[in-house]
Amino acid sequence: DGGNFALGNSRAPALQVEYFFSSDASAIVEHTDKVIFAEDNDLLHVHEGRLDLWHVGEDGPGEGVAQSRDVSKLTFELEQIMKGH
Repeated sequence: DGGNFALGNSRAPALQVEYFFSSDASAIVEHTDKVIFAEDNDLLHVHEGRLDLWHVGEDGPGEGVAQSRDVSKLTFELEQIMKGH
């Protein structure tokens, strides 16, 4: 259903999560201020509400290495992005 996933277990209420993927912050800043920046040769996989991030070699997919990235908070507005700040 377009990236909406229910997370949780039978004893806890489900947590609604949405993932937005973009190559540029201006496309998502109106929807969220929490972002994870992917790097070159990263592979992201969403399955059943879970986001996994793997770093693959420069030669392409093969033995990937699971990665962890901190969630960053965007601290600027769309107008600042459009002005090149």
